[in-house]
Amino acid sequence: MSIRINLLPVGNGDCIHIRFEDSRGIHNIVIDSGPASAKRMFRDLLSRIRSAGEVVDLLCFTHIDNDHTKAAAHVFSDRTVDFSFIRQVWLNTGEIPSFHAVASGSANETLMTVDCALHLYDALIKREIPVRGEILAGTYLTIGEAVIRVISPGKEQHNCFMDYWNAKCRDVDMGVGDDTSPTNGDSIAFYLEFEDGYMAFLGDAHVNALMEGMKQELPGKKCLLAKLAHHGSIHNLSTGLLERMNTNCFLISSKSGGMRPSRETIDLIASYHKSEKKVILCNFELKRSEDVPDETEIVNLLDSEYRLEPDVIICAEK
Repeated sequence: MSIRINLLPVGNGDCIHIRFEDSRGIHNIVIDSGPASAKRMFRDLLSRIRSAGEVVDLLCFTHIDNDHTKAAAHVFSDRTVDFSFIRQVWLNTGEIPSFHAVASGSANETLMTVDCALHLYDALIKREIPVRGEILAGTYLTIGEAVIRVISPGKEQHNCFMDYWNAKCRDVDMGVGDDTSPTNGDSIAFYLEFEDGYMAFLGDAHVNALMEGMKQELPGKKCLLAKLAHHGSIHNLSTGLLERMNTNCFLISSKSGGMRPSRETIDLIASYHKSEKKVILCNFELKRSEDVPDETEIVNLLDSEYRLEPDVIICAEK
């Protein structure tokens, strides 16, 4: 089985394309779309998949924040494009009002708002793209020979998000300590399980939800890599979470406003099982500090792709 993971360099946001081939054919999973400024990059990604005669088996919007959804809201508003090659979309929202005014959105592309989610949902329905909501821990989906096992959000985090949705809040303070954003709390995180191992894609999920969801055991299987939550924020990582994931390969998708990835995140990874070699893969330039040991390799995927195993390639292509 060959696997290619593309952390698209969308700037301040996430867009990840996973393409793999097995005995049942070629499969595509797309996670998020990035902010409005990435709309051309996201559109081109979908065009390449369609032009190759392939399908998107799953388009997963991890949560409603603009840096994960707004490019798609623009792209799917185009009524001239056929999107029938997209088999299924995951998008957690609350009840959609019968009549809602879709606002143009704030200039701040990372503002946590329901407006973009309403716009995106409206566009998906008009394009007749199948949308599935309330994706909670325990949900699973088989794609070819692979299985997606959802580990976040739990019911508690989803209920908190529903309170936020119903209140139609426009902004949320993260505060100090663990991430407390209700939209991040409702972030879809999952294992992508193959025959001999699995990968963890953690969206922007909260540490407590991930710790609880990771109680699902995958006996005899190795965690090949983990895409860290919330652009590598220390508020979404802990030593306990590193121990539970038990991997030496970490992906950080997109630098966020100069604040993420956190310096503490790099230090925590470097100090975890200090004598073991670890690799941190980024789709931006991450400068190495002097106190990061040589056992921790930092790779800028914009310079070159990285081969994790003979059949697993990680890149950052536009």
